[in-house]
This record gives sequence, structure tokens and C-alpha cells, in this order.
Amino acid sequence: MPPNIAEWGKGMDFNGRFEHKKIETNQDILQAYEIYLSNAKYFHTVAGREPELQDVSGDRLTSPQLVQESRTHFELYMMGGRPVAVLDALEGYPQADMVYIDFFMVDGKLHRKGIGRALLAQIEERAVQSGYSRIHLGVWDQNKKAMAFWKAVGYEQVKEVETRSPYGQTWNVHVMEKKISARGKDENETKG
Repeated sequence: MPPNIAEWGKGMDFNGRFEHKKIETNQDILQAYEIYLSNAKYFHTVAGREPELQDVSGDRLTSPQLVQESRTHFELYMMGGRPVAVLDALEGYPQADMVYIDFFMVDGKLHRKGIGRALLAQIEERAVQSGYSRIHLGVWDQNKKAMAFWKAVGYEQVKEVETRSPYGQTWNVHVMEKKISARGKDENETKG
């Protein structure tokens, strides 16, 4: 019998690697949908409804026209063979030295266990190894939990913009960024 997913993370060392794979098959979409369902409160806040299966398919197929498909990453992150998070990221967007995180969602049963931080550290490392020096993202001003998370892991607000949500609302979005280059990390370590 598999372990209780809500117990995962307690006392675990996340220095190990999470596996990741592109969300392509129907099975992948269903696994991502389970993660969406575990975060129903988020969907109620942003869309006024429960998540729907077509939300996953829509997210998988939505990216700016100027971004090549090879630079899009709509992925499941796995721990011990079980899906724990969904990531939607774009390489080289909106600027060539950036990775843009469009969507990052950890299974709701695994919040506050260190998994999001550990996953993000792996994602940042992957970006540095691919030659990127910054990660860029937007946080809707009503998403207080996300804002607290991104600030806690070193992201800083660089501006605030008003935008139209996919659900027809006007949102104030905090544009956040973190410098992740190896050079930047070395400079910070010598200052400390």
C-alpha cells in the first residue's frame, strides 16, 4: 500500500532529486488535474469555481506565440513515483536571460512541508545550468499565500501591473524576480 501522501515530507530530506516529465498523455493530464483539485480554494478565488479537467489541457496548450515549443515546460514533478507538483515555465521569456514561471502548484495535501522550496531549488538549479540568470513570475495580489511563499524564497517585487485574467476579471499582479546566476550566488555568499 502506498504511503499516505499527507504524511510525505515530515522529517524527509529533500536534497534528493524530484523527477519531472512533460505533461503529454491523458494519464499525465489526469495526474495534474488531481493536483489542481487539491488546490480547489485557489480556483474558487481566481475563477469562482472548482478546477475542471479542461483547465489542465488549456494550461498545457497556452503559451506566448513568440516562444518556441522546445522552450516551454508544462511538467509534472514526481517524488517516489507520485505526482507532487505542476510547473508551467517558459525559457527565454520575457527576456533572453530569464525563465518565466507561469504556474507552479504543489499538491494541496503537501503544503507547508518544504516540498515547494525543495522543488523550486531544483528548478532554479536547472535554470542556472541552462544558462539563465533570472527567474520572473507574477503573483495576483489576492493570492496572499503565494506572495508570502515567493518572498520567503528570495523573490522581490520589481513592479505591479494591471492585467485581465483568463476568467475575465481585472487583476493587480505583482511582478517578481530573483537573480539566480552562479556569479550572483557567489557574490551574495562573500558579502554575508
